[in-house]
Amino acid sequence: MTEKRAALKIEKIDKSKITKNELAKRKKKQLKFISGSDTDKYTLHVYQVFKDLDFQKDVKALRKSLEQLYYKDISLITSYNDDHLLMDDKRLIKNLADKYCIDLMDLGIYADGLFDNGMLFGNHESMYGGLSYEYVDSTHYFCYKIGPKTTLEQIVKDWPLIREMRQLVYELYVGKPIKIKTKSKSPQNPELIYAIFKARSKNIKFSEIFKTYQNGKLYEGQQNSNQFNSEDSLERYYRKYKPHKLPNNLIDERLDIDKRVYESYSRNLKADT
Repeated sequence: MTEKRAALKIEKIDKSKITKNELAKRKKKQLKFISGSDTDKYTLHVYQVFKDLDFQKDVKALRKSLEQLYYKDISLITSYNDDHLLMDDKRLIKNLADKYCIDLMDLGIYADGLFDNGMLFGNHESMYGGLSYEYVDSTHYFCYKIGPKTTLEQIVKDWPLIREMRQLVYELYVGKPIKIKTKSKSPQNPELIYAIFKARSKNIKFSEIFKTYQNGKLYEGQQNSNQFNSEDSLERYYRKYKPHKLPNNLIDERLDIDKRVYESYSRNLKADT
């Protein structure tokens, strides 16, 4: 381990034991969450990723590589504020998340074994926002974070909790009480969407993908090859639901721009002298 890595704080996988009954309850809740009528397309995509043998191999290889650089059972959950991994190593995690069009938290959930322990995924704060408790500059705050998928429906649903927290904060600081749908449709066949996603990531043309689809061999367990009768109709369906790369920002983009401008200025200055 290098000196820089050794100086970072240690953050290991949470290996708290779970009873069989508790695990069964979590798995049941997880399955219900995945198969729910209001499950969004991103969550369905993440589930397909988690089942992908190629993804599992990539995660295993990444874990092995980082454990050699750090220590056994290092947590691969990372973010901009994370301080147990060097930026170069965070980027390795980001690159794998970007490859499969999932966010950093979901990559970490799988890599740390939390998916196998029944943790929910996809529908979490980084994407959907929600009420959170923050501690900044020795001051405590309740914040409602707005994510890229936050909806008015969700905010209305969370309003009773927001109102309760607002009341609590006001009483703490003032000493007395206060007087006082649009949702994207999910694909019916997420396995088909993911199979096309994998094929396109290998630069396979849609004409070839459609032929494989017609032969009933696009993905394991394919039962229907008649839903789409043309390459164009299959491509339109995919484009409607295809996964996209997520921000997965590990740095403050403004600081990064300032850094690049400064480096460019320094190079030009040296060239002139």
